[in-house]
Amino acid sequence: MIKRFFYPSLLLFSFMFAGCSPEKSDPDPYPEPPTPVAPVISVDPVQFQVPAEGGDFSFAYSIDNPSDTAELSVSCAEDWVSLSDNGGTVGFSVSPWESMEGVRTAEILLSYTGAEDVTVSVVQSPAELPACPVEMYIVHESYYYARITWLPENDDLAYISFIMDKETFDSYESEDALFADDVAFYQERADALGVSLEEYITAFDVLYQGGMTEDVTGRTPGTEYVVYTYAAVLQDGALVRTSAIGTQEFRTKELVIKEADFTIEAEELRSNRMTLNVSTDDTDFRFAMTLFSESDFSQFPDEQSAAEEMIRLLEIAIYNNGLSWEDVTYSGEGRAHYDDLIAGGKYYAVACGVDDAVIISNVAIREFVVPMPEITDACTFSAEFTNVTQTEMDVTVVPSDGSTRYLAVIEESSAFTSVNTPEVYVARLLYNLVYFDAVDWSNTPLLHSGTHTFNSNTDVVNPEYLKADTDYTLLVFGVDEYGERTTQIAEFEQRTPSAQQEDLEIGIEITSVEEKAINAVFTPSADNVNYHFDAYPLEDYEGETPESFMEYVIAINGEYLKLYQGRQEYSFTYYFPRPEYVVFAFGYNGEITSDLYMKRVNMSTGEVTDMGIVPRETAQKYFESRR
Repeated sequence: MIKRFFYPSLLLFSFMFAGCSPEKSDPDPYPEPPTPVAPVISVDPVQFQVPAEGGDFSFAYSIDNPSDTAELSVSCAEDWVSLSDNGGTVGFSVSPWESMEGVRTAEILLSYTGAEDVTVSVVQSPAELPACPVEMYIVHESYYYARITWLPENDDLAYISFIMDKETFDSYESEDALFADDVAFYQERADALGVSLEEYITAFDVLYQGGMTEDVTGRTPGTEYVVYTYAAVLQDGALVRTSAIGTQEFRTKELVIKEADFTIEAEELRSNRMTLNVSTDDTDFRFAMTLFSESDFSQFPDEQSAAEEMIRLLEIAIYNNGLSWEDVTYSGEGRAHYDDLIAGGKYYAVACGVDDAVIISNVAIREFVVPMPEITDACTFSAEFTNVTQTEMDVTVVPSDGSTRYLAVIEESSAFTSVNTPEVYVARLLYNLVYFDAVDWSNTPLLHSGTHTFNSNTDVVNPEYLKADTDYTLLVFGVDEYGERTTQIAEFEQRTPSAQQEDLEIGIEITSVEEKAINAVFTPSADNVNYHFDAYPLEDYEGETPESFMEYVIAINGEYLKLYQGRQEYSFTYYFPRPEYVVFAFGYNGEITSDLYMKRVNMSTGEVTDMGIVPRETAQKYFESRR
């Protein structure tokens, strides 16, 4: 049986007043009627959770943009719901539900001419719902989170779970009241998105299925919480609870900041290494420690920030290496070795109590200054430069002690200043070789003993082509098996000669263009003159002048240009070829020594276009601007 009753709408009157002016024309006697705004029915709430014993309930409604001719119609198809008119609200009575087999649902339909129908769901649970079919386990309790595992009795079962502080949880008078609040929570979010409750629950995976373990974050230390869970389904657009509510309680750890007395010492502090020792008499907690360089430490606004960064780095180490907090923290005393320090540099040791990525004590800081190396070897060096050209030189080093292992490096003399002295330069060089190249000082081809002839482009540290007409400094010094300098630094000066401008011409012949290759022959007019060739994608050149392209080539390669002599056959191969390339060549002997020759190659058609010649004076101008 369908029960109906009607609510006459309130009449809405609008009065408009307008003045007249002789300067204005009369209004249109037949104005276009305004477009009517559709009525909208609003109700609150949209779902009722009714206990088994039934009872009387009501909800308010409103109609926006009402019509003076329409009436509200309210109906329900279920005979266990009786409707009544309470004047401005819809009242309804629900009969007791004696069955133990499950919930029953009804819909109260509100209709109004011109408006979309609105339904209010009525969900009545039996006298006693079955027990919650989801087991919950508190795996781990921390300060700001807890790790929780949910195990449903089968993977097809759908359930909902919330975490709430215990004080709020205990304030609910019944499970039905708690569930009604959950529904209101979801409904509020659905309304904000302009979707139905069913659409929201489906789209945002509100109903969980299967077992899971999650870290529930955002908690407050020293607080009691309740995890509650219940089985639920969507039924006729309504969210229906199908089980009793199961609970598990936990308490987050109380955060107490300890005042610890840390002793921070450096054992075996050398010019490139140290062992950091941190100890405390308080063994009731574990602590972490690390060492920051001065440049890193200067980025922190305070000691707390330094400790937080230490914890962040430890978290990364734990995640990447499958470690635990016990693996990276200490009790009572801890030691850590650092073998990549820079002589003369400042470092800052940081230590504090840490529990589960949370700082639990004061933060202790100590500054250390790494000493310059102690000279333990009286070996001296002599050097003789030979075969000095604009781009390369040989140098023969003779040590006074044939057993001394030594390193040689050539650098532009202009790199050394009152701040970047040879001692500072060498300290940074030794650090970089360990940090970036992982050099094993006990067995490395970089170190030599006895008389040895070096070439600046092959076997010194950081070999490169030299620049013409430039002063260079050779540094030679002994190094032990720990990468520590053992001798005074020997310094030797040498200047490269000026480049001789050659009447060099370079012929470029594209012999064939394949799907993924350009085959070319480069023929210089003189066989004993250095030159460079390469092929770049056209987009590197397109939109640029030949001069700016030349600048780009030199900026990319500079003194590391690969040099050739005589006729060269070369195949430029590509896994993923670009549509077009620029094949080019120019003379180089510490500076540009010829014009720039270029050809454009289309990979699709095989077409080759001569792009002309850029005079060497123009190219040299851009090269000089870099020096």
